[in-house]
Amino acid sequence: MQVLKDALAGVKPGRALDVGTRLGEFAFRLAKAMPEGSEVIGIDRDPAVEEKVREKFAEKGLEFRVMDGASMDFPDGYFTAVALSNTLHHIENYEAVLAEMLRVLEPSGMFILNEMYRDGQSAAQQVHAAQHTLVAKLDCLLGDYQRETWTREEIVEIFRRLP
Repeated sequence: MQVLKDALAGVKPGRALDVGTRLGEFAFRLAKAMPEGSEVIGIDRDPAVEEKVREKFAEKGLEFRVMDGASMDFPDGYFTAVALSNTLHHIENYEAVLAEMLRVLEPSGMFILNEMYRDGQSAAQQVHAAQHTLVAKLDCLLGDYQRETWTREEIVEIFRRLP
């Protein structure tokens, strides 16, 4: 949490977006880290999560919308900060989602990525990664999309290729 607060220390109050918010864990952290007076919106394309989070979001002063990250209903440059937390490996067409996030981010805004990676980890992180890999394989068998996590260099390369 402190790392996020430090990263956002120079950001002016504004709007923040959490893409693929699921149950809102990162959106809540983002709301605490953003400057006072900021608005936080979480989006997820899965309508099944809406019932679970809409009330929870309202209690925390956040807004939730069912929306596909690859085709957002926000104008260009609408957000001061956009975030994607532990979601990149769940997105089949991640290039489209990242491009759309850049479109809705104001030119001097902050792009926040919090993503699990599979290399250079402690023993505890390796156990978590192995557990995650198992869950990913089970999710795929049930019809959900999820790839194995990338290395840190692979994640950096994804962002190097962005326009």
